[in-house]
Amino acid sequence: PGVTTAPPRSKRSACSGSGPAPTAAISVPSTSTQPVSSSVPPSSIVTTQPFAKSVAIAADRISIVVAVTGTAAELLARADVLGAISEERDRLTRRFGTPALARAGELVATWMERAGMTVRGDAVGNVIGRYGGDGPPLVLGSHIDTVPDAGRYDGPLGVLAAIAVVERLSAQGEQPPVPLEVVAFADEEGLRFGIPFLGSAAYAGVFDPAWLTTTDRDGVTVADAIRA
Repeated sequence: PGVTTAPPRSKRSACSGSGPAPTAAISVPSTSTQPVSSSVPPSSIVTTQPFAKSVAIAADRISIVVAVTGTAAELLARADVLGAISEERDRLTRRFGTPALARAGELVATWMERAGMTVRGDAVGNVIGRYGGDGPPLVLGSHIDTVPDAGRYDGPLGVLAAIAVVERLSAQGEQPPVPLEVVAFADEEGLRFGIPFLGSAAYAGVFDPAWLTTTDRDGVTVADAIRA
């Protein structure tokens, strides 16, 4: 009783987003912001060896549970697919500001849209899906960057579980009492630049501009990685 159906929310917006979610003022050239659906050259991404098998298994699982979204089987199938997107062969590694991370973000954004969320990306590459009305949101999620030789559930599991929550609400035509935002943070591990929590710092509005000049081992700055 009293449950209303959420309006359609299938359009992605670019980095400006919608709603009152906190964002950081990051002073970099305008080219630093990009839509979630940015193109990533396939040749720049190395998939792990079990990729084809993982995708086949995932496709089978998802086809089985298509009538009921947000299931554990569907979640694990998606983790298999994400776990196959890597910078290195034979092991899972996704650093901040890399094509592999961008591809993972695009995939997560697609699942968010299918769950009924409005999706946007911010300046550092966080992927943010919103479900519900206006006002301060309840935030769910985790990170999609990794450590070297990572486990496929470290970080992505929190993102995928949050998407599943929204899928269940959307499938039942329910709106939460407060808006939900699901965030896939672009950096938590700090592997590339030695600065952990870049993604959540930007989302919370506490990103330190001094970080922009920090370099990785190849001399690429944080600002360069954001612009790429």
